[in-house]
Amino acid sequence: MSKELLIVKSTINLNSKQLENLYSSICMQRVTGTVVLPVYCDPIVVPGDLDIKIDTPDYESENMQYQIGNQITISLIGFGNFTATAQKRDRDRTLFIFDDCVARETMNKNKTNKVKFYNSYLNQWLQEKLLPAFPKEIKEKIRDLTIPTYGQMFGHDDWYDKMVESDDDEQLPLMKKRKNRIADYDEEYRWYWLKNATKKSISSSNFVCVNGDGNMGSGNADYPSGVRPVFWLID
Repeated sequence: MSKELLIVKSTINLNSKQLENLYSSICMQRVTGTVVLPVYCDPIVVPGDLDIKIDTPDYESENMQYQIGNQITISLIGFGNFTATAQKRDRDRTLFIFDDCVARETMNKNKTNKVKFYNSYLNQWLQEKLLPAFPKEIKEKIRDLTIPTYGQMFGHDDWYDKMVESDDDEQLPLMKKRKNRIADYDEEYRWYWLKNATKKSISSSNFVCVNGDGNMGSGNADYPSGVRPVFWLID
């Protein structure tokens, strides 16, 4: 291996764990003579005996039709690299859910569920902060960036009937397995938000969540819970 320095600049802010993982990945790849860098990295100084490639996912395949269970990798500027799994097909589009949480945010700034999801702080954050972070190639094909509903995760069970404001969604096939409902953020299993508020008879401050065990729960709207995005991707 060359003793010349490889100098790489990250165009996004990385935490110490992400920097450590990036460094380890580069070191392991360097012995092969080829280093594949994430899309958010710029090579500044490259040794003459080293080949540098940029991992730019191709989302532009003509007539691409994903199947349930297919996984894609997405580099979100300012957030990191994540995977998302195809959950459902509908004509010329595929529903994807991120496999883990991309951030922690409040549903609303105040402890209330009178402001429903579509008018919530979290929905505004998704459109104004998260959507611009997607790569251009995939952002152009995204429709309805949002978060899951209770129905998509659990179906319409007794807890739903008693506790949850209604939705029209059936349980997604992959979400019938509890392990697929569990999501990580910053190397810890996290609670994450669902769209549904709790019924007024139950609480005027709570929205429904998936807890760290992949089961149902609820939390105050002003508490920072995980954000596990959902989106439709046009073929």
